[in-house]
Amino acid sequence: MAQKEVQERPDEVRGKLVDKIVALGPAAVDSLRMMLNDPSVPPQIRASLIGEVLVRILGKPESTVNIRNESDNMEAAEEYISKLVEMIQEYRG
Repeated sequence: MAQKEVQERPDEVRGKLVDKIVALGPAAVDSLRMMLNDPSVPPQIRASLIGEVLVRILGKPESTVNIRNESDNMEAAEEYISKLVEMIQEYRG
């Protein structure tokens, strides 16, 4: 006699996967923390990790700034920095 296969609904499968991913969260954060504090990890890798974490926390900027000439350079930089400061302040509440 063959056993009848039971198929799970996609939302059940997704729920189980989400649960497994959430369970990995603390270990992932610990690993990131260790890598950021480990002097043997190349600075480029640590900088990339920091950038990714900040993007996850603050989100990506709404627009990119293209600098075309020296006179626009300072204004564009100030605008970009202002947007970053606003995003950080909004995040902190």
